[in-house]
Amino acid sequence: MACVYNRGTKANPNYWVNWREHGRNKYTRVGPDYAEAKAVAAKIEADLRARRLRREHHIETQPLPPVPVFNAAADAWLKMRSAVGPDRRPAFRAWRDDQTRLKLHLRPLLGARHLDEITVDDVLALIEKMRPTHRPQTIRNTLHTLSRLYEDQPKAMRLVNPVRQLGRSDRKRIGAGWDPQATPWLRSDEHVRRVYNGFPEMALDAPWQPMFALGVFAGLRPGEIRSIQWGDLDFAARLIHVQRSDDGPVKDGEARTVPLSPALTEVLLQWKGISELPPDALSRPCFFIDGQRVRKEAMLAALTAAFAAAKLPRLTWYQATRHTYGGRFVSNGGSLERLRLILGHSSTEVTQRYGHLVRDQFSDAERAMVDVQLQPGKVLPLRASRAR
Repeated sequence: MACVYNRGTKANPNYWVNWREHGRNKYTRVGPDYAEAKAVAAKIEADLRARRLRREHHIETQPLPPVPVFNAAADAWLKMRSAVGPDRRPAFRAWRDDQTRLKLHLRPLLGARHLDEITVDDVLALIEKMRPTHRPQTIRNTLHTLSRLYEDQPKAMRLVNPVRQLGRSDRKRIGAGWDPQATPWLRSDEHVRRVYNGFPEMALDAPWQPMFALGVFAGLRPGEIRSIQWGDLDFAARLIHVQRSDDGPVKDGEARTVPLSPALTEVLLQWKGISELPPDALSRPCFFIDGQRVRKEAMLAALTAAFAAAKLPRLTWYQATRHTYGGRFVSNGGSLERLRLILGHSSTEVTQRYGHLVRDQFSDAERAMVDVQLQPGKVLPLRASRAR
C-alpha cells in the first residue's frame, strides 16, 4: 500500500509517496500539492495490483523475475543443503534443523507467499506468534534459517532479506539472550577427575573414559567425538583434525585443528592399545561397541551413571565436556579468539559466553585512568629549625 507523508511543514508542505516493491522500500517526491500526491499513490497501488494479477493469472505482458513461492524455494534450498557428496555425506550438517524449523514455524505462515511479497511485518508477526511458547534462542534460530534461505537465492531476483530489515528494537522483542554466567561446566580439577573415574574402566564395550576425555580436553562436540577416526589423530604433531560429525561435515562446514594435550594423548594411546584395530584402522571410527558406532542414547546413559557415581549434579554431555573445555581454557589465561578457532565457532558472539571468565581484562593503569582523589591532601606546617 502506498503511503503519502509530509517531509516539510504545514506552512510549506513537501509531500512524498512511500511504497514497497519486491521487498524494498521505495520513495518518490511529489511536491506541495496533496491532491497530486494522493493521485500518484493511487497510480502506484494500481500498478502493483495489476502486476500481482498478471503473475497470479499467468498473463504474459512483460517478462517478470522468476520469483518462486516460499514452499518451492524452501524445497529447492533443502535439496541443495542435503545433497550427498562423494563422501556420502550431506553438504550441510544443519539441514535437518533447518527442515524442522521450516516445517514447524515458517511454512505455515509464509508457505504460499512469493518471496518478494514477504516483508519485515511478516517477520514481526512470526516473532509475536512464537514468543508465548518458545525460548528466545529458538526464535533466533528460526530467523537465522529464514535469513539463510534468502541469502542463498539467485542475486538476479534482487530480493531484500526481510530479516535484515529488523531494527534493534524489533530484535529486542524476541527476548533476553542467554546469560553467559549461567553456562554450567565442571569448575575444578577434582570434579573432572571424579566424573572421569565415575565411568567404568576402559574396555571394548566401555569406551566412555576416552570419549569423555576427548570432549573435556579438546572441546569436541558429541557428534564429532562419535565420528572421530584414528587418522584424524596426529600424535607426532600433537594435533587433532576435526573434519566430520554424525550427519556429515562439522557444523558450519569448517574443519579445524585442535591441540592434543598430554593427558588426552595418554588416554587415547591407552584406548588404542585396548581396541582391536583392523588393517584399515586409520579410516575407522575410534569408538564403537559390538562393531557399531556409539549411539547418543548410550553416551547419555553412561554420563548419567558417571555423575551419579561422582555424586555431582548432572550435566549434559555438551556441558560436561565442551563447556568445561571453554571455561577452563579462558579462566587459565587462554584468549577468546584462540578459543573460537579451537571450538569452531563461526562468530565471536558465541564465544563471548566465556568472556566473563577472562582474567586480567584490564590493567591496573587502565583502572586508575578515571580515579579521582576524593580527599584533598593536607598541608603540614614545617617545623622551625632549631638554631645551632
